[in-house]
Formats: sequence, structure tokens, C-alpha cells
Amino acid sequence: MSITFKFLEAGVGDAILISSEGKNILIDGGDNYELLYNPLKSLKKSEEFIDLMILTHQDDDHIRGLLYLLKDENNRRLVKSIWFNSFEHDRIFNINSNNQTSTADAMKFDDLATAIKEENSNFTYKNSIYIEKYSNIKLFQDIDIDLLSPTESKLKTMEDKYLKEKEEILAKQNNSTASSSIDSSLTLEALYSKSSPADTKPSNGSSIAFILNYRSKYKFLLLADAHISTILVSLRKMGFSKKNKLKVNFVKLSHHGSKYNFNLRFLNLIDTNTFIISTDGRGHNHPDVEVLSKIILDPIRKDKNGRIEKEIFFLFNYKKVCNKLKQQVAFNEESRKKFKFSLLHVDEYQLTFE
Repeated sequence: MSITFKFLEAGVGDAILISSEGKNILIDGGDNYELLYNPLKSLKKSEEFIDLMILTHQDDDHIRGLLYLLKDENNRRLVKSIWFNSFEHDRIFNINSNNQTSTADAMKFDDLATAIKEENSNFTYKNSIYIEKYSNIKLFQDIDIDLLSPTESKLKTMEDKYLKEKEEILAKQNNSTASSSIDSSLTLEALYSKSSPADTKPSNGSSIAFILNYRSKYKFLLLADAHISTILVSLRKMGFSKKNKLKVNFVKLSHHGSKYNFNLRFLNLIDTNTFIISTDGRGHNHPDVEVLSKIILDPIRKDKNGRIEKEIFFLFNYKKVCNKLKQQVAFNEESRKKFKFSLLHVDEYQLTFE
């Protein structure tokens, strides 16, 4: 018995295929359907299904691959269930397809999911997923999740922003959360001291994020592009604190390692040495190196004598992103040895836990 996570090469965004005992969960679809071709071919060959498809939110780099998957009648027969927070009234206007948030795509996705429900009476579509409605959700015999995001108020905020401010507010928010290039000669200490404002983008705030529990033995933190403030509140409500940390086998960092979706208070609530970063680095130049520096230099890593006790592992689904970071002064071989951290390409894009 085992569970496998495949972090597919999904362009800028996420596409995670989770498989265990013949059951499969697909979280997001990246920005290109071609990236999903081989995994789908493998499922068909094994006569397996996508037992649950989760579209965490409607940004292009999460929705596009799934949209084209569902347009193919043969492929959508593989899908047994979908989760996606849709908004019917968004149909009253369109957003340019070059925008990061594609309401037009979300409308098409909702139409396709609704059509599948009409075609297949056994198919289920949940289009309203939020904390106040769900907390723990049983998925399969050995898998359940604890929902951390979104809250009902975050969904309402997304609705209100879209309806009242439309294209102008989205363009403004896209600029406010865009990453900037960093001097590659900066040290870890210099990067650590940099601060960033929190992400306020409504679509990111609507992200479905959760702890996935496997056989009461393993826990995995999958954060989509969620607002870190929402994650903090949820974890504290569950009883986690600096003295009672959530122990997880890995964290899939929010928003591809964006500095706007991360802070040190988050590190105070979790206990892990493995951080997953899913992106090819285009566009916003994710991950933000400030995030990695804060994880590496977090004072909690040191014992009372100031020694670093355990190694940190940053795992990337794109080798080129990993190699690019290694060329920076802050993450060179000398720094990696001194501060006990590794930058690794996920072997064949997957991790298995038995």
C-alpha cells in the first residue's frame, strides 16, 4: 500500500496527480493540455479513472489544462467527480484572455462540468467548497482531507470584486502581486531581511487548500495559491501553535513560492523539512528567493547552541528552475553546505510514501 504524488510539468502553474490503490486525484491542470497527455494515457492503459478532479481556483495556470481535458469527450469519461467554486453570475462580463484570472475560462469549465453531469448520472459536481460548509472530508478508504481554504467570506469577496470593479481592479491587483527580479549576488542574509505585502487577489483567496491525510500515517499540505492569512487562521483553529506544530511530510508552497503568499508566522505552525515548488519560472519569475531565504534562515531551525539540526529540501518539478537558483550567490554550493539545505529536481516528478 502506498501513495504517489506526481508534480507534472505544468508550465507556470500546478498539476498534481495523486494515486493510491487504483484511486486517482488530479489537482489543477496547468496552463497547457499537452502536459496532461501522458498521465491520461497511462490511466487509460491501466483502466483507471480520475476519481476526483479538483480545480483549486480559476487562474489560467491552473484551469487551462483541465478545460481542454474536459472538452475531449473520451477524456472526460475518465472523470468521476469535480470540485470547483464556480460563480454563475460572472457570465455578465468577460475578462481578456491574457489576464491572469480568466472568468471566461471559468464559465466554460462550469458549462462542461454541468454537461458531464447530464451525460453521466453517476458523476458528481461540487461547486461550493468552503471551510464553514466542510471541515474534514472523507475521500477514499485511506484518504481524507482537512480543508484550510477558502472561507465563505473569501468567496464573497471574489464575487464582489469581480462584479463591482471588473477589469480595472484585476489589472491593478495583478501588478501588485507581480514578482520582480532580484540581484543574484545578494546573500541569504540580505534576502532574509526583505519584507513583502500580503496577497489580496480575490481568485487566490478562493483557492481550495487542505491537509491530505493518508492512513493516519502521513500528512501533506497542499496550498494551491491560497492567502497565507487564511491558512494561519485555519491552522490555529485546529489547535496548532509554536508549541504544537502540524507535522507534515511536505508542503506544496502557496502560489509557486510567491513572497506575497508566505510569512514566518506560517513556519511557526508547521514542522517539515520538505518544500515543493511547482512552476517553470516564466512570467513572475517564481519562486521568490526571499521565501527560500526565510525558510533557510528561520531561527527555529537552530538548537539552543545555535546549531542547525536538520537539512531542508526544496524540490522543484522543473530542473531549469532548480539549476538557475544554484547559480545565485545565496544558494551556491558553499551556502548550501553552511546552512544545510538542498535544491533538488523531483525525481521523475513524483514522490512515493509506503
